[in-house]
Amino acid sequence: MVAIFSGDLLGFKARHNYKQRAFNSIISSLITGSVIYVGKSGFKSLRPDHSTSNSFPSGHSALAFNLATLQFLEYKDSNIWYASSGYIFAAATACLRVTNNRHWVGDVLTGAGLGIGIAVVVNHWGPLSKFTHGDIFNKRISLIGYPVIDKNAYGAGVVISIK
Repeated sequence: MVAIFSGDLLGFKARHNYKQRAFNSIISSLITGSVIYVGKSGFKSLRPDHSTSNSFPSGHSALAFNLATLQFLEYKDSNIWYASSGYIFAAATACLRVTNNRHWVGDVLTGAGLGIGIAVVVNHWGPLSKFTHGDIFNKRISLIGYPVIDKNAYGAGVVISIK
């Protein structure tokens, strides 16, 4: 995530401003985490080391490729080498999950695919880009929504600030 925000300091032009990059990163990570949580709960796949039944899909790979893709989409027009550098760490994460006997190859490939797909959709969608602040009745309004995920409950929350 540091690379998503530090490219500007290195002289590379990002596609979005800091606020939109933060929204994209947070929302994309939350969606990825939610999809992985539901997948692990539903599939109950046994890990290669037989320790638990939550192998499929790989959450580490999903999040690593999710953030690497957000970095790529932000900086691909400015510096392709910097934009692509996150994939080195994402691939290393996936390989280490397999070599450490925590995941099957299919687990990390599925996690990577989910992470990449969600990042592309969120980056294209641009959540909250047009709806974060508005001027309603001469009041400044800020709005942010977030998911709530617990072992036994799912939901959403909203924070509204009126100044």
